[in-house]
Amino acid sequence: MKKVKRKDFKNFEVAFYWDETPCFYNNGMSVLEYLDIHLGYPQCFACGKSKFDGSETSRTHISMWNESKLEKHHFNPLSLGGEDEIHNIVLLCKKCHSEAPMSSMTLEEILIWCSSKPSHIEEQLANSIEGFNRMLKNKFEDDQERNAFMEWFVKNISPIEPKEMCKTLTNEKLVTAHFGMKPTGESIAYACAKLYEKANAQV
Repeated sequence: MKKVKRKDFKNFEVAFYWDETPCFYNNGMSVLEYLDIHLGYPQCFACGKSKFDGSETSRTHISMWNESKLEKHHFNPLSLGGEDEIHNIVLLCKKCHSEAPMSSMTLEEILIWCSSKPSHIEEQLANSIEGFNRMLKNKFEDDQERNAFMEWFVKNISPIEPKEMCKTLTNEKLVTAHFGMKPTGESIAYACAKLYEKANAQV
């Protein structure tokens, strides 16, 4: 039996289609608006994570979508009779794609599933904060010294508020530029503790 070749929809074609398509209930909202995704930057339809690897400069939003590593998911599977058409495709990151239901779903059902997915960024943030606090507790056993370190951290590393500290923990470009390492809570706490000790030694 001759294998049927799948249609090669570009990622931007899929995103643009859903940006122009009304949501499953009639309030004038498009599918992308319902999922809180902006056409200007590639994002997983479920967790919202960006999957574009490369420089953003001199790139159009079309090329960023097309060059992203987002995967096409047929929410009404081809193996169950689903169509290989753009109206049966959503764009998911690899993790969300592996977790997506393999049963036939309507547009309403897949959008509800996508909107209920927790953000991987939030998971990473929670893990980073937990690791940061764990390292902090091990490094500074004395509450007074730990509080002094946090005051220094907010002033020197995250100058606005503790919420910005959380963004620092998950901003890979920022962390790599400052500390030369991946943004895990432990590694950032360790790097900051070293900077803190160096700053205090110079006083």
